[in-house]
Amino acid sequence: MPTDATAWGRHCQNAGLEYMAPHDLRHTAASLAVSAGANIKVLQKILGHKGATMTFDVYVDLFDEDLDMVTARLDEAAARLGTILWNTRPA
Repeated sequence: MPTDATAWGRHCQNAGLEYMAPHDLRHTAASLAVSAGANIKVLQKILGHKGATMTFDVYVDLFDEDLDMVTARLDEAAARLGTILWNTRPA
């Protein structure tokens, strides 16, 4: 791990931050993209991975956190669809 003597370490220190590796920032950016609903193929291109499998294998745990949100949205969509279907049935 680099020390405060490195340029990056000095930048972190000057910003009042604990040391973090540049790769940590990359992981954070990818995590935020996943949370924002980024498509795995888009994320793959952003990160420069050769294939989506690598991206998915590294960040799959982040997708699990969104399951409750996806389930809630599907429930809402199903409820809206049910309302639309119910209101358009012939009498």
